[in-house]
Amino acid sequence: MTHNMPDRSFLFITGAPRSGTTFISDWITETEDAYICHEVLPELTGLTLPQMWAYLELCARTSDDRMKKSRQLEFLRWRERRRTIAPRVFGLKEPVTWTTDTPPDSLEMLLANASSRCVLLVRHPYDIVISGIRRGSETRNWPGFTVEEHCRLWLQAVSFTHWLQRSDVPLLVLPWEDLILEHEAAQQSLEEFIGFQLPAFSGFERDPAQLDAYRRTVSRKHGICDALHRAELSPRDRATIASLVAPRAEELGYCLGDPSEGQ
Repeated sequence: MTHNMPDRSFLFITGAPRSGTTFISDWITETEDAYICHEVLPELTGLTLPQMWAYLELCARTSDDRMKKSRQLEFLRWRERRRTIAPRVFGLKEPVTWTTDTPPDSLEMLLANASSRCVLLVRHPYDIVISGIRRGSETRNWPGFTVEEHCRLWLQAVSFTHWLQRSDVPLLVLPWEDLILEHEAAQQSLEEFIGFQLPAFSGFERDPAQLDAYRRTVSRKHGICDALHRAELSPRDRATIASLVAPRAEELGYCLGDPSEGQ
């Protein structure tokens, strides 16, 4: 077994919390080519590069990063995958929760010293906040971000693209809405970026019928346009979101106005 980082490919999956990072990491992990470890950045703190690489290999062989998180298993149904041969691509899925200009030291080391690349998910800010509020009401493991905190993390994730570009880390920015509306095209872009094919996959949180229902309500410009869905945001919430993220949201093609304009 080798722990020589440059001989391996490293793939980082990130974005603001509730932007689709779990779906992408689980989808890629469905292949035999890669294993994307699920939110183990705290466990990597203080480790050397060889130690971090050994930990990623251990996760790939045991699936402990997924199967031993009892609270998350209350709402996610992962398929345990054990490998006798380590895949050629190792990765890490970690939403952006840091607020510094640079990523945590361990992540910076991985991105700087491996043959690395990054897939960054973006999503309409309204839906980020709504999804976070809903997850907080349904599960025990959600940190309970406020509307303001969700917006700051959304901005932090968008700003992270600049750090990646300055660091010459290959980057694919993938809108969540494209995964729903233009799934085949999004899959092709993702496959071209990571260098191998992906199987058919609808995720472990929603069945194909639910995804089909999404397609009838999603707009690339406005996100999920269902009136009942949007009712979870108060006028004050909407004003807060607009005041914090509107300029950057518009740069990404999102509109915070009337959803009927996107239909």
